[in-house]
Amino acid sequence: MPRDHGCALHDEGAQGLPKSKVDLYAAIRRDSRQGLSSRALQRNYDVGFLTVQKALSSAWPEPRKPLPPRATRLDPFKPLTDEMLRADLDAPRKQRQNSVAIASNESFSGWTKTFTDPRLCAAIVDRLTFCGNIIETGTDSYPLATTRARAEQPAAAG
Repeated sequence: MPRDHGCALHDEGAQGLPKSKVDLYAAIRRDSRQGLSSRALQRNYDVGFLTVQKALSSAWPEPRKPLPPRATRLDPFKPLTDEMLRADLDAPRKQRQNSVAIASNESFSGWTKTFTDPRLCAAIVDRLTFCGNIIETGTDSYPLATTRARAEQPAAAG
């Protein structure tokens, strides 16, 4: 906890701490202009020598370093789905297509019936829908409707 030495810091934050690094730098510069030494600034704000020096040399803190990319649970399946989607590239030139249309009577949540591994199913849906257009008609197709009707007829007759 920072010590209270009568500096402007304790008027700013709820617990006496600046709300952001920019506020901290501004408070350090303000107290420095009032004549506090570097060591007193370190004690008041509970920071190190380098932080005080950076605050006095620049009004803006250095930008944060970018975080390294995180691995996902779907990473093991990406080569498989990429291979499936690249299969079109191995076809002869006349059979190649610039786009792939995939039609399904099942919603994405129902794809786990076909792809029993939930991670594989999620990876396939992720790779297929990335930068793609999804068109939902909201209606059953004619072949699906006739197949369902035929499946219900023997059940009703029996």
